[in-house]
Formats: sequence, structure tokens, C-alpha cells
Amino acid sequence: MRSDFPEDRDDRDRDRDRVRGGGRDRDRDDRDRDRDRDRDRDRDRDRDRDRDWDDDRGGRRREQSSDLTTGEWLACIFCSGIACIVGLVWLLQGNPKGGKMFGISFLFVIIWNVLRFAIAGNVGN
Repeated sequence: MRSDFPEDRDDRDRDRDRVRGGGRDRDRDDRDRDRDRDRDRDRDRDRDRDRDWDDDRGGRRREQSSDLTTGEWLACIFCSGIACIVGLVWLLQGNPKGGKMFGISFLFVIIWNVLRFAIAGNVGN
């Protein structure tokens, strides 16, 4: 069976087309080469445009800001120990708000302990 694709043809067919001129196959080869070049260029362009694409979630990554949400502020104030651990984990993961959450929650750990010791000292007198 004879195939029109150049990679499936044997050497005799290629030689025969070369002798005859083989214009049709040469045009097809040029067209295939151009198509491959265009596909590679488009792939590179998409790669540059989609650097913020998250393959794991199937969507774009959000820009990470160092601003804490209201819930995170409340966690830092009232659940300082847990928020301190969460902030440390975020800090190790490279999240910019991790350091801020760790620092604020650690500060509130100190504040709550000072307040607790002050109340305990005044009650004992």
C-alpha cells in the first residue's frame, strides 16, 4: 500500500519523486515544517503569558498579598497559639502574610501572658 506521507514512503518512492520533481510532496513538507514552527511559537507565547497558571487547581493563581483578613486578625488576637503555628507554616511555605501573622500572634501571646500574670498578681494581694 502506498502512503502519501513522506515518513511512510520508502527510499525508491522518494528517489522517483526527486527525479520527477516531486513538487507536491515538497510543498507538503514545507507546509508541515511551517505548521510545526507556528505551533512551537504559539506554545512559547502561551507559556510566557500563562506563567501564573496553576496546573494543580486548573486556574490562575491569586496574587498573594501580605494583608491579613478579618478572620486571620481575630485568630491572631483570640487564638494566638494556633495562629502562631499557622503563621509559621505559611512563612515556611513562602506565603508573604505568614511572617506578619506569626509576628502579630506571637505579640498577642506575650500580651495575654503579661495580662494574665498581672491579674494573678493583683488577685493574690
